[in-house]
Amino acid sequence: MNEDNHCGALIGMLSNEIRRSFSGNKNHSLLTGRQGQVLHYIFAQAEVRNVFQRDIELDFNIRRSSASSMLANMEKVGVIRRESVSYDARLKRIVITQKGEELKSIVKSELEEMEQRLTKDIPKEDLKVFNNVIRKMIGNLKEENYA
Repeated sequence: MNEDNHCGALIGMLSNEIRRSFSGNKNHSLLTGRQGQVLHYIFAQAEVRNVFQRDIELDFNIRRSSASSMLANMEKVGVIRRESVSYDARLKRIVITQKGEELKSIVKSELEEMEQRLTKDIPKEDLKVFNNVIRKMIGNLKEENYA
């Protein structure tokens, strides 16, 4: 197989660069890059509905243990809290604290800056194809994992 066709390796390299870029370009030191992405997601979703750990597991395609650990760390630094809902004692909705709210504009600008750097000089049509291919790859692996 030609080196240019090792999709998994290239995706891994891209993931590493994104992670390094987030940790090297922080305007704050409370959150990892992924935690910032999750906090941004919670900001957006909480405006229209309650957000639960399961939502994060599904939308970020991460395991329950990873989501639980990440949310526990975010709770520990004080940017979120989990509180019970009246209609189901097993569920805890995720609520952004005042400390988390103070990071809203920083997290948003970091994510926007990353997206601009990531997609710089790439035509919109190429990005559309890339996004379609990535979604298909994710779907292929999910089918394989649940078969």
